[in-house]
Amino acid sequence: MIPALEILVVPAQLTKQAPFYTGVDQIWFDGVVDWKIRRRVMLSLLALGVGEEQCPTIGEWVALSLAGGVIAGVTGRQIKFPMGISSENLEERTWELLWQFVGDDTETGLSREFRAAILRGCLPRFDHSPPDRPYLRTEFVTDWVYDPPAYPFMSSVGKLTKKGQSWASEKSLAHLSPEVVADIKRIAPYVRASTDYAIVCIRERYRW
Repeated sequence: MIPALEILVVPAQLTKQAPFYTGVDQIWFDGVVDWKIRRRVMLSLLALGVGEEQCPTIGEWVALSLAGGVIAGVTGRQIKFPMGISSENLEERTWELLWQFVGDDTETGLSREFRAAILRGCLPRFDHSPPDRPYLRTEFVTDWVYDPPAYPFMSSVGKLTKKGQSWASEKSLAHLSPEVVADIKRIAPYVRASTDYAIVCIRERYRW
């Protein structure tokens, strides 16, 4: 069980105060952990947090669930959107919240490797496919689109596949440092609460 959480209302507008990717690696977390470790950290956190219970099947909302869990674990506060706020720019909103609470020079009690994996996975970067219409997308959401570990694909809410659940296994966690595993186990209970809120938001916004 986690302690009761206070409410952290998300600003209605993007603040544009978080650093932005400009085409070169220049933020402190670039290069701290490689892509395989980043993916394992985030999917292990998700699998340990939601288990066999419901979760979003839309990558942007999964990322918000993970970020919300990290923020709640660090601050004791549950993120909440103002009434009527659009889900547009969700990845940017997630990034700004993460940077505010677990970004540069922030005391969180979390390991540098864990923070680096979460921040790098949620950093929006321009996707140039198609070249004439670039858009912002994070590494985590890109990976999710091409290899989604949740089903059914035609529903906005579902469950993790057996493969998705396997990320929480001791065999999978053995590939991570003890410090990162400790962070995952610390934050995972908060991911469940954050995921429940994300599902509420999804139900309000999607008919599928």
